[in-house]
Amino acid sequence: MSRSYNKEVFKSYTHADLDSFYGAEALDKAIQKADDPMLTGTSGMFNAIHGRTAFSQLNEQAQTWNVLPKVAWTKSGWRIRTARGVTLGSGGVADGSAIGDAVKSTIVEVSTTPKISDTIFAEGTVFSLLNGDDKYAFEAEMELKGLDHIKDINTQLLKDVDTLAGSNFESIDRICSNNSEATDATISLDAGDADIYGLDRDSVTTYDAYVDHNSASLRNVTIDMIRTGIRTIYQNSGKKPNVIITGSDQYTNIVNLFESNNRFGFMKDFSVSINGVSTEVGQGVGLTVATFDNIPMIEDNDVHTETSGGSRIYLLNTDTIFLGIARPTKLTMVDEESIGRAHQNKNFYTTIGELICTQFSANGKIRDLSA
Repeated sequence: MSRSYNKEVFKSYTHADLDSFYGAEALDKAIQKADDPMLTGTSGMFNAIHGRTAFSQLNEQAQTWNVLPKVAWTKSGWRIRTARGVTLGSGGVADGSAIGDAVKSTIVEVSTTPKISDTIFAEGTVFSLLNGDDKYAFEAEMELKGLDHIKDINTQLLKDVDTLAGSNFESIDRICSNNSEATDATISLDAGDADIYGLDRDSVTTYDAYVDHNSASLRNVTIDMIRTGIRTIYQNSGKKPNVIITGSDQYTNIVNLFESNNRFGFMKDFSVSINGVSTEVGQGVGLTVATFDNIPMIEDNDVHTETSGGSRIYLLNTDTIFLGIARPTKLTMVDEESIGRAHQNKNFYTTIGELICTQFSANGKIRDLSA
């Protein structure tokens, strides 16, 4: 049995055609029927893919680590001269006089051993196998832990003088200490807090660095304060500081001091040495920085800050203060299942070295500053 179909049934109708055929009221009701679309909030319909990486919300900068030279560890001891053995300005002798007695320098032996600094992270065995799922990538964690490792050492380098290093790297604040700071009753350091490399600062001034302190009473930084420090360090050591390190608060204060006198605005290309390789501006950690009397100023938010006050200012000569590196930063990956220890892969970054200073008098700090 054959059937015929009216082709009009399948033609396209305009909105006006439907309006005339059904009536406007019926058409509105048809259009307003409840829909059931798939929405992001519909149960079982949508899951956000978070990706394999993570965007850090933390300050990852480690400026002091970047600035300090890295020198290969060749020996664990060095000698320093603490007295000339001669009276300057008295070397003249009469013609024909007998040759005088020999004199010798006072030499002190100093030594230290490298410190081990670790940053450890791990991945469970089952987690490592679920590569088809949306998971945070272990490779991304590895990259961020590398930043954490350097940031951790940077923080060690900037601990307060009253924080003994122990197994950590020594701190700049402890190197830049002296007998006056160690014995000031108001600063209240414990006996031995300022001692370093086994050298006593509680009873002698022999191993003094430059310290401008105000007996723990806060004051505002001044241009003259910094220039006095630079001049005194040069007079005491014959070397001028070649880098200034401070926190962002004091950096801003110094900039403001110069701006008020219309003298600030000098910028300098500053490059540092990384494992003996010098970097140029725009490459590695070469950068353009503000200067104080042509000395580069570096901001580092890990610099120690006084209680209810501001950060300290370090005046350093990097020919005499540097990181001795016995083993550069190394990533070790251990499959702990293979050695019957745990169902995980444990990884750790390790750097072995120590902060070394060969001439305390060539370095110094300004402390007890307001924010």
